[in-house]
Amino acid sequence: MDPRLRRRVTRCVREIRVLTMDELCGEYRVIIVDWASIVYGLKNPLSFLMNLVLAEKEGYVNSHFVFVIDYSKDIHRKVFDFKYRRYFEEHCVDYVLSMDEPAEVKAAKMCREYRERGISSIVLSRDYDPLLYIEDIVMPHRVKYRWVLRHVEVDRKCLENILSS
Repeated sequence: MDPRLRRRVTRCVREIRVLTMDELCGEYRVIIVDWASIVYGLKNPLSFLMNLVLAEKEGYVNSHFVFVIDYSKDIHRKVFDFKYRRYFEEHCVDYVLSMDEPAEVKAAKMCREYRERGISSIVLSRDYDPLLYIEDIVMPHRVKYRWVLRHVEVDRKCLENILSS
């Protein structure tokens, strides 16, 4: 998202609540993770991935994680293929390659499809782009030495005014 548009969209977003990972997993059956957005803020993305996968496989969480991988540009393909593909495939991680659109947009559209089928789902992303397609997302936010999950929603009327101007 264009930084100027992001600043304007920020005015239309409000925090609903702060969640723990346990609360998030207890409430949503499917958590769609915008991989590039999330790993951008992590020192060790593979440990994050393995923790989520092991928690799911061992039955510690009731949610299913789907990772959306940005695969639309040559540089994205090279990074994923070189650094992460082997780990995703070796550990049978459920992932979707976003070939023709940004990963955050693909994640939002997937979330909307799940919701239309009556499956509780949410997008985990640091970007506001999914809010152009769905009403709410969960955004990880660093507070001192720990991460919190901010459940945010967008005011559609405010957003429409911004996008039309």
